Amino acid sequence: MDNPAITVVLTVCDRPFKFVKQAVDGILNQTFKGFELCIINNNNTLNLELDNWIKGLNDCRISYINLDKYMDFFYDGEEYLKMIFSMGRAEYIIWTHDDDIMQNEMLEREKEVLDLDENIAMVCPNVKFIDSNGDIIYETFDLKEDIIYDRWMYINQFLSQSKDFADFSTPAILFRRKYIIKALDEISNKKCSFHTSVDALYKICINTYPCKMYIIKDKLYYYRIHEMQGSVYYNFEAWKYMLDYVEGYLWEYVKEGYVLEDNYNNYFKWVKNYCNRLYFSKKIDDKIIALIGNDISETERRCKDTYNLWKDKYRVPSYMSVKGCFLRVQYLIKMNKKEYLLWGTGSGSEHAKIIIDYLVPGMVCTGYIDSYKTGIKDGLNIYLASDYKFDTTKYIIVAATTAENDIDIFLQKKGLEQIEDYMPQFLI
Repeated sequence: MDNPAITVVLTVCDRPFKFVKQAVDGILNQTFKGFELCIINNNNTLNLELDNWIKGLNDCRISYINLDKYMDFFYDGEEYLKMIFSMGRAEYIIWTHDDDIMQNEMLEREKEVLDLDENIAMVCPNVKFIDSNGDIIYETFDLKEDIIYDRWMYINQFLSQSKDFADFSTPAILFRRKYIIKALDEISNKKCSFHTSVDALYKICINTYPCKMYIIKDKLYYYRIHEMQGSVYYNFEAWKYMLDYVEGYLWEYVKEGYVLEDNYNNYFKWVKNYCNRLYFSKKIDDKIIALIGNDISETERRCKDTYNLWKDKYRVPSYMSVKGCFLRVQYLIKMNKKEYLLWGTGSGSEHAKIIIDYLVPGMVCTGYIDSYKTGIKDGLNIYLASDYKFDTTKYIIVAATTAENDIDIFLQKKGLEQIEDYMPQFLI
């Protein structure tokens, strides 16, 4: 296509063909037609089917590339991203995913924003989340009006992590190309890692430039959540690099007064605590694997559509949290205990109980342990930890709070064995 206004880059990984087809159909059915579509096939299992289908489309806007070798985002991230954002010719570029769906007017609406003001570096709509069947799982909160982040504003709100903070969904962002290229070069020059944390890093970089970032209030993109999604896996290294980046990169802007020190300190503390939790989790995972092995196929089978819990309007954490506890669920299945006690009485224990009851139906919750209170919750007794006489011959204790280190120390002093008698961390 001559002189396209937008370059759309669609990367195809190891997804079901129906996802890829829906993603491509969503792009080709846009009300704005003046784009070029670069499809990068980074996967070996769909080659023939995908090749034949794309040829059958016979659309002159499409260019199709089969990569000679698979590029793993966690190992080839810098090369992969720089290749993606060098594709095509248009000033505006979007990198979208093979499991998501653009609504028909998304590109037109985004282009109107960038055309309106050359100082706007990137634009993104609000989003809805769908499952593998395309059904809406839940929606982000409604925005009363479009949001414009001026220079430094996004960073300060990102660091504050307030409940009403509106963020950008990576595969729905239309960039003014020069800004994303500049941000990726800066991240590379600072020797930062190019894996999952890079989504946050380039947004932070761009907000240090004299430009604006724009969110359209309408929900024009369907982000799919499913069991084959790479981003649902927690990655300790990604968060560690995020911690290093915030500390090494943003501190200079704190000293200059552009970034609020309280926001910086609170976020740094939060990420550091989270990294500690992930480090603790990794040690637990290693111990479980040593005990039962790393095969979670049974849990995967039982939980193929874990997010049905959402559709049934249960109060559960994000799909990432559910995916993160698969190994622990497999452990509970292998232990073959009939009863369990939950340590914690807050939302974490409610989430854990829903997941365990759903995935390990042979186990029954017989009560709660709490460090500070007694009483009744959902018809079950709450026992005070300091007074409770622990006998784990029939049950196992499952901790569902963020105080895993304290619980671990307490139960070891009581003579209980980690993993064999208690699970010190269930939700990550």
